[in-house]
Amino acid sequence: MSSFLSRWRGLGSLALVLGVVLGLSQWARWSQQDRHAEALRQLLSPGQLQMISSTTCTYCDRARTWFTQERIPFTECYIERDKACLARYQALGARGTPTFVLHEQVVLGLDLPRLQALAQQQR
Repeated sequence: MSSFLSRWRGLGSLALVLGVVLGLSQWARWSQQDRHAEALRQLLSPGQLQMISSTTCTYCDRARTWFTQERIPFTECYIERDKACLARYQALGARGTPTFVLHEQVVLGLDLPRLQALAQQQR
């Protein structure tokens, strides 16, 4: 019985350590996102950042929600609904959605460090 209890205590300690590590990594990720959001809010003017989306893209939904919650200006078009959007998507050689266009530079996916770097280059 004591061997059983010591195993459970060992697993409980391991679970506690794992929980702390996961919590700290999540906090670090949120902290990084906050820094990127603040920088993008300061660097971007309305109309500079475009998100090319697809109506079935869950990553587009997440990106749209994040930009909206963080009050970062962006425009959005959908390749299924807008022929000009589809033509631009194809002309850019985009490989998926969301595709972001900032200062005529293409960024595939929500790559916040890359978007921030592009925004800073234009200052």
